[in-house]
Amino acid sequence: MIRQLLPPGAAAGQAFSDIRGAGLFPAEEAQLSGASAERRAEFATGRACARAALAALGLPAAGRRWRMSACPPSTAGWLIA
Repeated sequence: MIRQLLPPGAAAGQAFSDIRGAGLFPAEEAQLSGASAERRAEFATGRACARAALAALGLPAAGRRWRMSACPPSTAGWLIA
């Protein structure tokens, strides 16, 4: 749905519910150690969508720091709930 609104050269990842089994980098896992299962699933889904959009652009998922951009240099991204 959102992909249809994007200009050429842009990509999106979207989910309408939590993605089961969405993985996290070790640093992300460590920061979420005290989070509820619901928050962990929400966060992991957002990261999975960001990584899917980056992969569609042929870019690696570079963001590994808590609350920092998951986008490599020269890209921009937003997570909208």
